[in-house]
Amino acid sequence: MLSILSQEMRKRNIISSYSELNTEDIHHSSALTVDQYMQGRISGVYVTNRSGMPGSGALTTIRGVNSLNATNQPLYIIDGIPLTQYGVMGSNLNGYDYNPLVGINPYVISKTTIIKDPTVTAAYGSKGSNGIILIETLDPSVTQTTIELDLRSGLSLSPEVYIPQLNAGQHKTLMNEVLFSSGMLEEDIIERYPSLFLTEDEVRFIEYQHNTNWQKLIFDNSYFNNVNLNVKGGDEIARYGLSFRYTDNKGIIKTTGFQGYNLRFVSRLNIFTWLRMNAGVSLNYNSSMLKEAATMEETSPIFASLAKSPLLNPYQYDLEGQRIRTLAEVDDIGVSNPLAIIDNYEAKSNNYNFIATADFESSIFRNLLVNSKFSLTYNVMKEQIFMPNHGMELYYNDEAINVAKSTNNDLKSFYNNTYLSYNKTFGNDHVISSVTGFHIHANQFQLDWGLAKNAHENDQYRAIQDGQSDLREIGGDNRIWNWFSAYENIHYSYKDRYLLSASISLDGSSRVGDNAINTIGIFGNPFGFFYGGGIAWRLSNESFLKNISWLEDLKIRLSAGKTGNDDIGESSATNYYQTIKFRTTAGLFPAVLPNDELSYETVNQMNTGIDLSLLGNRFTASFDLFNSRTDNMLIFSPVESYLGYDLRVENGGKLKNNGWEFNLFVRILDGKSFKWDLSANLSSFINEVTEIKGEKL
Repeated sequence: MLSILSQEMRKRNIISSYSELNTEDIHHSSALTVDQYMQGRISGVYVTNRSGMPGSGALTTIRGVNSLNATNQPLYIIDGIPLTQYGVMGSNLNGYDYNPLVGINPYVISKTTIIKDPTVTAAYGSKGSNGIILIETLDPSVTQTTIELDLRSGLSLSPEVYIPQLNAGQHKTLMNEVLFSSGMLEEDIIERYPSLFLTEDEVRFIEYQHNTNWQKLIFDNSYFNNVNLNVKGGDEIARYGLSFRYTDNKGIIKTTGFQGYNLRFVSRLNIFTWLRMNAGVSLNYNSSMLKEAATMEETSPIFASLAKSPLLNPYQYDLEGQRIRTLAEVDDIGVSNPLAIIDNYEAKSNNYNFIATADFESSIFRNLLVNSKFSLTYNVMKEQIFMPNHGMELYYNDEAINVAKSTNNDLKSFYNNTYLSYNKTFGNDHVISSVTGFHIHANQFQLDWGLAKNAHENDQYRAIQDGQSDLREIGGDNRIWNWFSAYENIHYSYKDRYLLSASISLDGSSRVGDNAINTIGIFGNPFGFFYGGGIAWRLSNESFLKNISWLEDLKIRLSAGKTGNDDIGESSATNYYQTIKFRTTAGLFPAVLPNDELSYETVNQMNTGIDLSLLGNRFTASFDLFNSRTDNMLIFSPVESYLGYDLRVENGGKLKNNGWEFNLFVRILDGKSFKWDLSANLSSFINEVTEIKGEKL
């Protein structure tokens, strides 16, 4: 059984293209989050780690990308509640993005389902264009008290083979060839790069007599420790589940790591025979020690280790030629000391995440239920960065010797999903189920940041109040966005042979313009209309195949529909003002060139597939072909310079995407104490931008 739109459905009756992720063996991996564990395990799901730093998250796409500028990440639904959207939290650290999945303990995940086509995703309207990942955790379905304690430790090995580099002799030869063939005069070369012409009697000569492998100095073997405690129990009236997780994961880049605590409690209470309540609380705290990605030449340890001359050493020498513990300063070429980045550069991110949920379910009639889910989210991420002076290049076009940065993200969310659920069997042939309801999601976000330059050169004063007063910078962002969606999903089965499923939704979003194109006006507000439907034919139940004992299931599927994406910016369609400072005065100016016709991106998708199951599900296979087209794609269109702006946000592009997926599962041995499974998946897709307004970006 799978839970789709809060309804339990038999897997064999699902028309939508979907995949399941088996998380039973996630304990045996070093994955911190479930998205990292998905890598390579689900057909059509492409997962790319943002960096090797623990907790840095991953970029996940389902069946390729559907947009150039809006999000391509799927919608995560955790126990019926949408997860904080990727990209909301801001960071000053290059190469790092907050991953909201760090708040979900992967060891208590009981079920993960990936929905890929609009038969189901259309019920989520403008949130469903990139697919949906449904995650269920800590199901308190048992009455017997159980306590599970899991302790795990592991080792992550540093690279055995480093990126090939020149040794000291080769490097010196190359530098001389490059400089003397550059056209510069010899006296200018000697003046600019005096260290290349030092003689043995000079004090600094010894500093350039090394053959250093800088990559060995920044990488090291690391370890991780996990402690997991799960408690479940209760009786027929009340049941509960409690999980606690502590994880300490060091990175293979020295002085990086992730440390986190997660506490999750869920309960199920039968108040009356006709009224039930589910409640839950999730508390999460994590702290990450990070480094910047290799695109930042001043502060990236990997970039510096590749760019630093092997002639040099990470430490200084005294007047007698003895090496001391003081780190070496920047060389003539201007490359930071990689060991100074490791030891003195600091980037710390702290996250506090609180989620409270309540779910009330009432039986109106035998086949009719009403359910209302509520959730409150409070999510805070604080980031502190210090870019030191000693051993480092100058920053901001040589304006700063050291820099301190501080960022604070604050997100508050309210969510409600209220729906009617109907299930009815008519005779022996007809089965119908329906879910009718609405979503409400309100969000309030605040971002504050500050930056200070040129604190004391000894690098001991690292707060933003310690910098040079006239070089301080502050900024921030206040955003509010709301979403309302009324939806309907219906499923029909005739004789368990012919299946029909359909979803529709009517979406209102505060992000679209007042005169948004391709929308329906209701009481003066623009609403998007999204839909999806599918049919399936179970050939295995037909008379000409029904008596084949080894044939478990054979089903042909066809689905199509339209979904949307409202990740177009909270203020792109709004006319608002921004403050500006000029000398001793302050003023206001129009912040954007507004577009009140800005609307949803829309994705039209068609999917056809076949499912095959043999020998009591010991052999299963599925094959899908899909084709999608994105219309009204978000672009930043150049405008005439006399308008005073560079770009205007518009719906002005089209993109198409087509591909295929194949899944295979075989249980080779099925003994009582030993089972041997083989699984494989293949997928391919092609993305093409077919139209851009004005033919330029």
